[in-house]
Amino acid sequence: FKQKTGYDQKSKWKRDYATFERVFRELFDSSLLHGVHKMVQETLEMIHENNRKSLEPNIPHILATICVIWSTSSKRAPGNQLHPIQMLCIFRFLEIAPNGEYFNQLIEVLPGEGKSVVLGVVATYFALLGFEVNCICYSDHLSQRDYNDFRKVFETFKVQEKVKYSPFSKMCDVLINARGNVKDLTKGVINSVAQNKVSSSFQESKNISKETKWILLIDEVDIFFEADFYGATFNQDVLISNDKTFELLKFIYRNRNDVSFHSVSESKEYLELTQTFSRLKRLIDFEIQKMIEDVKDFENTPEKSLVNGKIYYKQHDRMTCEKSFGYKTAFQYLESYTKGEIQSEEQVKENVGVLMGCGNFSLAEIPKDFDYIMGVSGTLQYLTNQQKDIIRGYKIERLAFAPSMYPDSRLNEQTSGFSPILLMPNQSDWFLRIKERCQEHQRIGRAVLIFFEDQGILREFEKGYKNELRSLQILDGDETIKQATLTGTVTLCTRPFGRGVDFICLDPETKRSGGVHVIQTFVSACEAEQIQLKGRTARQGDPGSHEYLLCYVDLKKRLGTKEGAPPNSGFDSLEEDQKLTSLELEKKMNRLRDQLYQQHLSELQTKRQQVLRNHHETSKFHDLLVNFDGTTQSQEQIMDVLMLLNESSLPEAVRKYHLFFCLDESGSMSGQPWYELIAAVSVFVKTRVQVWKAKHRAPLDLVTVVSYGMKPRIIFQNEEISNVNDANLYSKIPFGGRRGGTNFASGLRAVLKAIRQTNCSEYTPCLIFMSDGGCGNGEKEMQMIQTEFGPSKLKVFLVGFSSDVDRSKMSNLAKLGGGEFFSVSAGARLGAQFQEISRKILNAMV
Repeated sequence: FKQKTGYDQKSKWKRDYATFERVFRELFDSSLLHGVHKMVQETLEMIHENNRKSLEPNIPHILATICVIWSTSSKRAPGNQLHPIQMLCIFRFLEIAPNGEYFNQLIEVLPGEGKSVVLGVVATYFALLGFEVNCICYSDHLSQRDYNDFRKVFETFKVQEKVKYSPFSKMCDVLINARGNVKDLTKGVINSVAQNKVSSSFQESKNISKETKWILLIDEVDIFFEADFYGATFNQDVLISNDKTFELLKFIYRNRNDVSFHSVSESKEYLELTQTFSRLKRLIDFEIQKMIEDVKDFENTPEKSLVNGKIYYKQHDRMTCEKSFGYKTAFQYLESYTKGEIQSEEQVKENVGVLMGCGNFSLAEIPKDFDYIMGVSGTLQYLTNQQKDIIRGYKIERLAFAPSMYPDSRLNEQTSGFSPILLMPNQSDWFLRIKERCQEHQRIGRAVLIFFEDQGILREFEKGYKNELRSLQILDGDETIKQATLTGTVTLCTRPFGRGVDFICLDPETKRSGGVHVIQTFVSACEAEQIQLKGRTARQGDPGSHEYLLCYVDLKKRLGTKEGAPPNSGFDSLEEDQKLTSLELEKKMNRLRDQLYQQHLSELQTKRQQVLRNHHETSKFHDLLVNFDGTTQSQEQIMDVLMLLNESSLPEAVRKYHLFFCLDESGSMSGQPWYELIAAVSVFVKTRVQVWKAKHRAPLDLVTVVSYGMKPRIIFQNEEISNVNDANLYSKIPFGGRRGGTNFASGLRAVLKAIRQTNCSEYTPCLIFMSDGGCGNGEKEMQMIQTEFGPSKLKVFLVGFSSDVDRSKMSNLAKLGGGEFFSVSAGARLGAQFQEISRKILNAMV
C-alpha cells in the first residue's frame, strides 16, 4: 500500500489494525453469547463523549463493533472478518488533517475485492458522527443490494435515516430538497398569487435542514464521466393545479373538436388565468399549444387502467400511477370524470393543471455542495489526464491504490493473460459463432456470460438461439446472478451489468473446468470500462477467461477511418485486419477507442459549461422560494425568475405576426399572373408555417388579405395561418375581374384600417404589398402606416412582379415604410424565386 500510494502511515496503521483485530475477535465471540446490545451502547457513549479529534484513538474499537454487527448479519459474507487491505482503505478514509477536517479522496480497490463493504463501514462510521451520508453508484439494483447488506448495521445503530443509497439522479432529489421541496415551494408561491395570500400548505413545506455535515461516498468514480451525469441536468417540473387552470383545461376539453389557440385566447377562462398570472403569459401560451395538440388524440397512450380514481399506465411489466403523458393524462382524467368513472372533482383537479419547469440543476455541480467527497474505484490507475482534471474540479487531491487481496490474477491463464479477438464479417455469422463458442464451453462444464451493447441486440440473439442453447437465461436480478456461474449456464447481459455485479462462483465443477468465461460482443467506451467488464470473471483468486467476439460491420461503423485521418488508420478492411494477431488487434482497437473517448470527454466538458448558467439561476430561484415572505414584491420576483427559467428551457421563441397581404388585382393581373400571385402567397404561408414547426410550435400567426384595383376588398381577415391552404386560397381569392388602373392608395388605406383593429401588443404587424405596375399615389398612406405602427415594430415588404413594375416607385414606398423591396421576374421560376424571397423576408421578421 505504501509503495503504491507514497504515503507512510505504516506504524500507526499496523498498531490500529492489531487493536482492531483483537477487539473484533473479542466482540465477535461475545456477540455469539450475549448479543450486540452492550457493545453498541459502549460505542455510542464513546462517540458522544469525544469530539472528532479526541475520538481518533477509539477508531479501531468503533470499527470493530461495526464489523462484528455486519459479519453476524450479512447474508453475503456471514461470519467474515474484513481483510487487512480493506481495513487499510478504511483507516485512510478516516484520517484527519492537521486542520481537523477530513480529506476529499479516492482509493482504488480492484474489482471483486469488497468495495461495497469498505463503503458500508465508512458510511456507518460517519453516520454515527452525525453526518448525512449519501452513497451513490450508477445502478439502482446495486444501490439496493449494498444498502440491504448493511441495513441491519444501520438499524442496530439507529442511523438508517442518516444513510441513503441510490443512483445519483435520485440522490439529487434528496440533496436539493433538503432546504425545502422545490416543487411544493413553487406550488405554494403560485397558489399564493392565485389566492392573493400565503397558503398554509406552503408555509408547512419550508423544511430548512439543520447545520449538518454532508458526505458523498462514491462507488466507482466512472460516474463522473458518464453522459447522463457530467453535462446533464436534473429537471424540476411541477403541475400547477388550481381553479383557474382547471377551468382552462375544461374549456379546451369541451371544445376539443374545433379548438384553436385563437378561440382559447378569446375565452373567459384564458383571460382570467393570464390576468392573474400576467408575468407567466408567454409560458401559459406555450403550454396551451401543447394542450391543443394533446387533446386531439388524448386516448393515444400506453395501456391504462383506472383504480380508485387514479390512472395507471403499463410500464414494462407493471402498472404505475407515477407516469404521465403530457396533457393527455389530464384530458383522460376529465374524460373519466365526465363519464362518471371518477366521482370526486377534487381528485380530478389534483391531476389537471398547467405543467411548468421550476429549474434545471446541473448534476455535475451538485457534488460540490457536499462537505466531503470520498470514493472507491476499481480502475483509478487508468484515469486519463482529462479525467484527473475533472476530478480535481471537485477538490479531490488524494488518490491511493490498494494492492490486491488475492495472488496474481488467473484471468486468461490458457492464453498467456491476453484476450483473444475474433472478427466476424456480418451479423448472422457473428451470432452463429457466439452460439458455437457457448456450446464449446458448455460441453466442458463452464458457465458463460455474454455481454451485449444494448437490450435490442440481446433480444435479437435470444430470439434466434433460445431453442439451440440449453440453460439460457437473461440477467435481470439477484436470482439470475446466482444462477449465472453454475456449470453449463449461459447468461445474456447488457452493458450496465459489466460493472459492479458480483458473479461469485461457488460451483466447484465450474471452477475445475476453468471458471466463468466472458464473451464481449462490443468495444468498451474506455479502458476503465474494459477492466470492469473483464473483472466479472476470475474473481477472488478463481480462474476465468475473456474473449472479444466482434461484428466487423459494427466495428467499422464505430472505429473506421474518420474524415481527415490518415488512410487505413481505422478498421476498414476485414481481410487486412484478420491478418493481425489478437495483441495487435487489441492495441489498434484501444488506440482508436481512446481517441473517441477523449473527444467524448471534451464534449461533456462543453455541455457542462452550457448548462452552468441555468444551474446558477435555478439555485437563486431555490433561494428565493426558501426565503419567500408572501409580499407582492417577493411574489413578482419569483414569477419573473420562474418565467426566465422556463424561457431558457423552452424552444426558441417565435414572434407572432399578423400578416397583411395587399394584392394588386388590376386588369393587367388577370389570368396567369393572378394565379402566379396566389401561388406566391401560398409559398410564403407554407414557409412561415414551417418556421413554427421547426421550433416545435403550433403556428399562431393571423392572416388578412386585401386586394385592390381602383377600389379595395377584404378577402380574408384575422384568419389563423394554419387554416390558410391552397384550397381556400384559390376558392376565396378568385380574380375580381376588375378593369382599369391601379390605385395603391386604396389598398393601403384598407390595410391601415385593418391594422388598427389588430392587438399590436400580441401580434407584430407585417405588410406584404404586391404589384406588377405602378401609379401616382400611395406615399401618403404608407407614411401614415409607418408613423402609426412603426413603434409596434411594423415590418414592410414590397414585391414587384414582371419587368413592367415601377421599381423606383416601389423602392420609394419601401423606404417610406421602413422596409425592403424585392423584384420577381415572371415565368416558370416564379415559385422558386418567391420561395427564396420568402426566406429573406422571414429572416428579417425574426
